[in-house]
Amino acid sequence: MKRVLYFLVSCLTILVAGSISVSAQAAEISASKRTLIAEIISVTKADKQLESAMRSAFRQLDESYPQMVSDVIGRSTSDLTPAQKKSITAKLLAQHAQEATLADQLFRELNFREFIEKTYYPLYDKYFSEAELSDLLQFYKSPTGQKVNEVMPALFADSIKSAQTVLTPKITEIIDRKVKSDIGNAQKALDKKPK
Repeated sequence: MKRVLYFLVSCLTILVAGSISVSAQAAEISASKRTLIAEIISVTKADKQLESAMRSAFRQLDESYPQMVSDVIGRSTSDLTPAQKKSITAKLLAQHAQEATLADQLFRELNFREFIEKTYYPLYDKYFSEAELSDLLQFYKSPTGQKVNEVMPALFADSIKSAQTVLTPKITEIIDRKVKSDIGNAQKALDKKPK
């Protein structure tokens, strides 16, 4: 979990750092385009959507972490006693709980509106003409566009659950193979050492 949390924080840091270089371009956006982008962001509630999506990702990780720990300990620690497994599980879950406070702090301190301003404006400007932005705005104002906006957080959360269901077994298989290979290589290296 620690690696996943660091990965998410790192991704966000890279995005924010990257947005600083892009923010210089934001000043070059025409007033009419800026107005359209602002309206799209307002209609889509982009800052709230971004925050909601990130919270959903962290929530999904929190919910699945105990089962992930249980699965890994069950598969890769057959030489441990049940008491040892329970102790390791408790330590990992306690560590995870401490890391969860980092996520809470992250959400309290991040300014999603500033992030949107520094990233979305330049990106919308880069990828859409004024006419296309106008079309997008009309779409987002339509009933279908509003529905897209309403269901996006749930769609994102469900996609994470589906990804876990579909990808976790394959990822687990790959990791297990790698761990077994590493153990085998370590044993071979020990066997070759002169005694």
